[in-house]
Amino acid sequence: MTTYTVLFAEDVPHYGFADIEADNAQDAIAKAKAYWEEHAEYTPTDDPDWNNTVCQRIVSISAGDQVEITRDIRLDDHYLGMASDAELRVRDAAPRLLAALKDAHAQVLELARERDPDQLGLWDAIFTSAKAAITQADGKDWPCPLAPGPVNPEKSRKQVGHRAQGETAQDPVKLAKALTPWWMMEIRKFDGLEIHPVQEFTDQNDGSRYCEQCEPSEAQFWSVYGHLKEGGVLCIEDFATEAEGRAFARTLLDTYAHLRTYGLFG
Repeated sequence: MTTYTVLFAEDVPHYGFADIEADNAQDAIAKAKAYWEEHAEYTPTDDPDWNNTVCQRIVSISAGDQVEITRDIRLDDHYLGMASDAELRVRDAAPRLLAALKDAHAQVLELARERDPDQLGLWDAIFTSAKAAITQADGKDWPCPLAPGPVNPEKSRKQVGHRAQGETAQDPVKLAKALTPWWMMEIRKFDGLEIHPVQEFTDQNDGSRYCEQCEPSEAQFWSVYGHLKEGGVLCIEDFATEAEGRAFARTLLDTYAHLRTYGLFG
């Protein structure tokens, strides 16, 4: 068992009185600020309130060899920070801004499902920066509901999709297209979905990789395929388990009704 050293800290509020003469309330505020600036070096707050400490925290925790394993863990609802008046106004409005941003994202997706389902992924991708901010505020992931990451994004068999370079940072529509999975842009080419266990192999002649369907017990991963209207299939996404693949397929089927023509639930 290891002995850890924990460094705690808390701040003690200090108070102090001063008498000033002023013509009105605004003058009193100005003179109070000036008084503080003039006397701050001599600590005009000399009355500590030991019973109401704030910013209680763990400064650090170190192992027996003095290796620091963590630091700055809050133990109450207070925190230390610096902000301008403008930053404080934004901070005060943050809960309403966050709620409005989530509501706008949900409404745009709902309208896209009703009026432009083929471009649902594009409309969702336009909110990429906003969703990153929401993720930070919520302290949890907010992934695109229709675009989970593949098991191995380096697979040569995967189509890369539409990618724009350079000007995307300035053009939100091009940026959205660049972030949209290729299959979202071509979803109308499919009339159904399939899911299969897959193994990946390496060609002994040229070292290239290729994938083949296999028995479930031999699967390295599971792939969701889109069935093309003219025949044949294209891999859409790979998943570590069959359950993850089926959950993704169910999401697509709930969103794009035309995919129920063939294959899963067809």
